[in-house]
Amino acid sequence: MAGSPHSGNPGAVPVAAQALQDPAAGRTRLLRGQGQVTLALRVARPADAAGIHRVLSAIIREGDYLMSHEPPTLADYSHHLEGALALGAPVWVAVNDGAVIGWCDLHPRPEAALRDVGRIGVGVALIWRLQGLGRRLMQAVIEQAGLTGFRRIELEVFADNSVAIGLYQTLGFMIEGRHTAVRPAPDGYRDTLSMALLLPEQP
Repeated sequence: MAGSPHSGNPGAVPVAAQALQDPAAGRTRLLRGQGQVTLALRVARPADAAGIHRVLSAIIREGDYLMSHEPPTLADYSHHLEGALALGAPVWVAVNDGAVIGWCDLHPRPEAALRDVGRIGVGVALIWRLQGLGRRLMQAVIEQAGLTGFRRIELEVFADNSVAIGLYQTLGFMIEGRHTAVRPAPDGYRDTLSMALLLPEQP
């Protein structure tokens, strides 16, 4: 499930990011923010596993955005990332001074007949949220997906995560269904929404 905040973050690092260059056929995108803050978006590498795992684990422990209750082990996540990259699945990271602060990945469905359908996930470290990084990461992954044969991108999001839903809709995702009482919550159960984006056919 894609992870994205639905509340403000007064401790956020201000970033007025602007793309400066796009070398290596879109595999690295340098961003510059205010003051001395310098960011880069790039395709993930196996060595990024620990950084992504750190961000993922923190988001899972927040308990608001992802279905998982417990983070995977680093070994399990490293194996997962290596497998995704070996398949050529789009996986991008946002990096600040060498540290991963966010990621977005797209994994093909396991069914042989549905390998052109991918499931997208995105997450950004708490102090970097609401700065547009999630959007930029998703845009990079969606662009790469369109160039590598994907025709459909799916995600699932909690129905009360209005900020994330709004972001996905601005990127072209459509709500396709609602799933009731999916996850227990202190005041009952939380519903989820299925959303999807159809990619244009490449010439």
